[in-house]
Amino acid sequence: MKELREVARILGLTGYSALKRAELVDLLARCGPGRADVRGNEMASTRVSRTSAEPAKTDEEAAAIASHLRQLDTEEEGTAYLRAQDLDRESLLAVAGHLQLTRVERLSQAELEKRVLKQAIAARRKFAGLRRW
Repeated sequence: MKELREVARILGLTGYSALKRAELVDLLARCGPGRADVRGNEMASTRVSRTSAEPAKTDEEAAAIASHLRQLDTEEEGTAYLRAQDLDRESLLAVAGHLQLTRVERLSQAELEKRVLKQAIAARRKFAGLRRW
């Protein structure tokens, strides 16, 4: 049991300490490429469990959000758009992935939002200026 719990800890699973051996083995068996918590919900590789009752955005939705952010002119518009999307941390990390941001897993929600906006909007303005040059 000690080794099984260690594997669960390394995988970033939550709620496994009270499980019996068979349940823990079943949980670990379900954790292939995607990870799951005790309730069977998949988790991102960032090892952050979902906090909202609503499911995370799908990959296609995250790509659409990233694409829409790239088209906005100001970071204020982007902030309003992101807040309207009501993204949880996992979904925001998915959007950051589509914007090719790296090393964002440890950022706070607010910092992550700022980095996403900066990458999507400020970088687009910078490249638009270079094209005119």
